[in-house]
Amino acid sequence: MDGLQESNINIVIASVSHTGTNFCKRLFIDKGWEDCGFNVEPTRDNAYNVGHIRNDDLFPMGLDRVVKRDLPLICPFRHPYRVEESWLRQGRGTSDDLAACFRLMFEKCIPLGPYIMPVDSPMREECLKELEEGLGLTLKTEWQIQNSKAGTHDMDLSEFTPSPVIIEFTKEIHQFLGKYYGNQTRARK
Repeated sequence: MDGLQESNINIVIASVSHTGTNFCKRLFIDKGWEDCGFNVEPTRDNAYNVGHIRNDDLFPMGLDRVVKRDLPLICPFRHPYRVEESWLRQGRGTSDDLAACFRLMFEKCIPLGPYIMPVDSPMREECLKELEEGLGLTLKTEWQIQNSKAGTHDMDLSEFTPSPVIIEFTKEIHQFLGKYYGNQTRARK
């Protein structure tokens, strides 16, 4: 996927809910790209297919687009402690449900070599530059928070009290987290 031309581009954005889906969509909406679900065939030259990573019929459709059509994959990411707080506060499901979605991401998406867009990481500018270079596009953002209602998006990770299942999951992916968050993953006990 080196240096795509800015015409007739299709990409896939697959995300765990509350990890930056709307932020990533905004990068392409602002360029006038067509917004399609995993199950919708784009009708315009420049489009993205977007959906959430979960056990349903739609997620495999998004992955099929990536694999069968050799499309770029973008996975937004936020630290699991921040996602859990938002997820539970907004009634998305249990911490076990969230961990299952993250594990599905690591099982199905990460092996495909996606562009990771860690919207709450000190590495986000570098990751955006890598995405721009890989896609051959100019992408602009002011890093505006999308849909945050409680203002917890910028809390220090030490301020969270994550559930045991999320603590265990972060231990499983500690090398991945270290790349984007350094050693700032200590939670409050």
